[in-house]
Amino acid sequence: MKQSQRISSRQVVLGLVGWLVATNLLVWVAHSTGWWSFKVVLFLCLVFLPGVALLRAMRIAFKSALAHLLYSFGLSLVILVLSGLAANQVLHPLGVVRPLELLGVLGA
Repeated sequence: MKQSQRISSRQVVLGLVGWLVATNLLVWVAHSTGWWSFKVVLFLCLVFLPGVALLRAMRIAFKSALAHLLYSFGLSLVILVLSGLAANQVLHPLGVVRPLELLGVLGA
């Protein structure tokens, strides 16, 4: 592959951080407005971002795009469930009364 076509790890990290920031903003907008179109886009962002980031961090490459899509989806669901459990266990003893509401979830 040519050097000009390669994507550096810095570009990947900036892309994932941008995706995370956009997802957090989308959470706020969807929560404030209640529009279903924002909720659909937010769902898609949430079910793929953690899995894509983890697969990229572990440097796992798949032969097909479908396998990458399915593993990203599955890993994202596992990460979201575990982060919700962790937020519930960690934030409640720290004095947060409702750790799974908007601010607690954004922090997790």
